[in-house]
Formats: sequence, structure tokens, C-alpha cells
Amino acid sequence: MERVTTSVIHPALIDTREAFNTFVKAFDNAGAFAIDIESNGFYNFREKTCILTISIPGHDVAIDSLALWDEMPRLAPAFADPGRNILAHGSSYDVTSLKRDFGFTFANLFDTMIAAQMLDQPKVGLADLVRENFGVEMAKELQRYNWAERPLLEEHMHYLLADTKYLFELHDILNKKLAEKDLLDEYRIECDVVANQPGAVSAASDPDSWLRIKEARAMSPAQRGVLRAVNDVRRTIAEAEDLAPFRVASNSFLADIAFRQPATRDELLALKGYNPKLIETHAGEFLEAAALGYDNPIHRLPRNEDDAPLRGRPLPLERDLAKRLKTWRTAEAAKRGIGIQAVLPTPLLNDIVRDPPRNIEELGRHPRMGMKRVEKYGEVLMTFAAEMKR
Repeated sequence: MERVTTSVIHPALIDTREAFNTFVKAFDNAGAFAIDIESNGFYNFREKTCILTISIPGHDVAIDSLALWDEMPRLAPAFADPGRNILAHGSSYDVTSLKRDFGFTFANLFDTMIAAQMLDQPKVGLADLVRENFGVEMAKELQRYNWAERPLLEEHMHYLLADTKYLFELHDILNKKLAEKDLLDEYRIECDVVANQPGAVSAASDPDSWLRIKEARAMSPAQRGVLRAVNDVRRTIAEAEDLAPFRVASNSFLADIAFRQPATRDELLALKGYNPKLIETHAGEFLEAAALGYDNPIHRLPRNEDDAPLRGRPLPLERDLAKRLKTWRTAEAAKRGIGIQAVLPTPLLNDIVRDPPRNIEELGRHPRMGMKRVEKYGEVLMTFAAEMKR
């Protein structure tokens, strides 16, 4: 990727409007930039983008987005510009958070984690790839740090800037390998899938966050009513204390209330997975909510088109076809020396099984297919699909 010469910026924390204005002037001249965000989601009730780290060729900066919240939308046009390349690693969280907080759109995203996965790299974490390609050990101690805390010290800055400074060179290395494997078209498609995700909806603002608890869909209607009610209590406490909900009580604690239906304070406190101080204080609220929830059962769950359990059990023919498609995919990936998702993403495989295309043109219209996959695999996939039409 061609580098762009920019004016000199001191690679430091940007936390004033004056410093931000200076950075924007240089940023506007950069044809490519790398990004990473850090948040407070592991600690506070309302998750926010706390730091946006940006590297432009030759310069790395960390923007204090909490201090410059109202200025951040000024960066949106660069993210939406199809003439500028955005580099990131494992960018799904970054994309959905920046959309939620600042309304960004992503026109031309390149994710080096997706590239590494498509190339079937044994390890795809950024630290692993940086070590392998540049011989540099990246610090990991601050991965769970609360990035809403201030001030930011030198050790914080070193950690932040390292997350983007290697992405230009790493992208060039991986992009060359993708070209050698004839995977650039498939790579573009998978990056676009990430870029086109909707903005994040946090548990703090989602009244149906109880549905994210894995046990919810296996519960009886009365148990679901209990789960929703006690989840509401947890959210209320978390908001009042400004804590991430899991710091009040774990999902397993809420599920245990629904399954075991404790009737007394002692029975409630005998469960595991909660903040003792908070739950002991609010035990009565949980017990009252559980009783009310039991009397208000939830018989029908909201339908989610991506939720396999709501589709009903697969037919035997569907299970057999899915198994044989996966076997073929694994063999094809091994033959080409690439990842299985590069051959056929699992959502595409599932759609072929559930709703087989009638012809190759219909197959090609699937958003995850692309021209290269049609050229390489169109005929064999139609052979599989035809078996479901018999």
C-alpha cells in the first residue's frame, strides 16, 4: 500500500481541541489510516469509546474521545470515503462501537485478522502476527484496563500506539499472500460484511438483553418470565452503581434463579456468581422480581432470522448435506492451503442447505458468494444444491 507524506505530528495523546485541529489537518492528507479503539465496557454501565488510536503513515496518535466527544464526528467523512483505506485488526467491535457512538460508516475496511484467517495462519491474534513478522513482543498487561480512567500515563500510550503502528506493514505482507492464493475478491467480501454491521446495542440500553443469556431459549415460559424480571433488577442496580451488569451478578446467577426459584433470602444467597455487597443489599428486590416474573410467563420469543433454534430441527437430508458440504470444504481448503471460511463461509453454507439456489445465477446473487467463488465452486455447489431439490 502506497504511503502518503504528511506534516509532522508529535505521536502523543490528543486531548485538546487545539491538538485535534492540528491532527485533522494532517489526517485529511493521508490516503490510508489504521485504527483501534479502547472502551470502558468491562467496567461501566454505559459502554463508550474512550480512546481512538489512529496511525497515518509515519505518525501514531491516541485521541481521547471522552474529552473530545463532540469533535469526533469531524472524522466521519474520512471513514466514509471510498478512496481511503481503513486498516484494523479484529475490527468488528471497533466498527459497531464507532457506529453507535459517532455514526461512522466504513467504506473501505481491510481487516488483517480476516486476512490471517483466510490464509489459515496458525495464530491470528495481533500480538502473534507482530511477533511472527516483526520479532516484536507486544504488551498484554493492559488488555482489561478501564480506559475511562485518567490520567493516561506513558505505559498506557505505549500500549495504545502499538495496536496500530504495525498494521500498514502487516497488511502489505498479508495482502501479497492473499493475491498469491487468489483470495482478494473473497477477502473484500468478508471485510465488507464486518463494515456493514449495524451499530452496537449494549446491554445497558437493551431491555431484551436477557435473551443474550445462553440458557434463556432452553427455559420454560415461567422461567423466562423470571429471567427477564431479575435481569431488569440487575440492570437497575448496575445503572445506579455505574457498573457493567456482570459486575453486579453473573448471567449464571440469573439463570440459577430462574431454574431453582429460590423463595428465601438464604436460598438466594446460596447461589454463586454475584457481588456479595450488592446482592445482599438488594436480595429482596430479586426475590420479589422472581415471583412476579413467574406469574408473567413468556410463551413466545422474539424471532431472530439468524437464530437456528427458532427454525426448527434440520431435516435428516439437510443434516447430511451440511455434513458433506463441510467435508468437501475442508478438503478444498487443505488442497489450496487456505482457511475453510475462505472456501465457503459458514453462513453461506447454511443458506445453501436451507434454501438451495435454483440456478448458478441465483447462487451468485448471494452477498457472500462473489464472482471468484462462482468461478471456482459454482458448478460443484449447484450439484450439492440439486440434491435438496430431488
